[in-house]
Amino acid sequence: MGQGADWLDTRILKGNDFKVVTGSSYDGLFHMVMRGRFDFFPRGLYEPFIEVQRWSSELPGLTVEKSLALYYPYPDFFWVRKSNTLLADRLRKGMETAIEDGSFDKLFDSEFGKAIVQAKLNQRLIFTIPNTELDHIPHAGDPQYCFFERMKHDGKLNFK
Repeated sequence: MGQGADWLDTRILKGNDFKVVTGSSYDGLFHMVMRGRFDFFPRGLYEPFIEVQRWSSELPGLTVEKSLALYYPYPDFFWVRKSNTLLADRLRKGMETAIEDGSFDKLFDSEFGKAIVQAKLNQRLIFTIPNTELDHIPHAGDPQYCFFERMKHDGKLNFK
């Protein structure tokens, strides 16, 4: 598979014994996959449909694989100064409130809902690997905090 040389995903994938070919530029990776330098180029759920459309005239054979997906936990964090405990506490409470009252799901759906539908996740075999770069993931495996874990818990996706 192909990945950016300095991407965290590259270390995660290599840490799971995938053979990874790296490229030095984002645009170059699309040309590399089309030239057969590697077989596939994993993308985030919301990325490939936009990218295929963007590259359609220059790389008309570029397509999104339709039956498989690869999943590993990759949390997003809010970073604050260690001394700014008030802000950290407000962010934590705000996120927890948004999760509890459903407003987080509404925002998540408005941002990623179209890509989730377009990806047809319920028709894919989803392979799960660990994120070897994280010693501890807050709320790991808690369906409340992770879309994929919630879908897995609800039996809506086919995980391996």
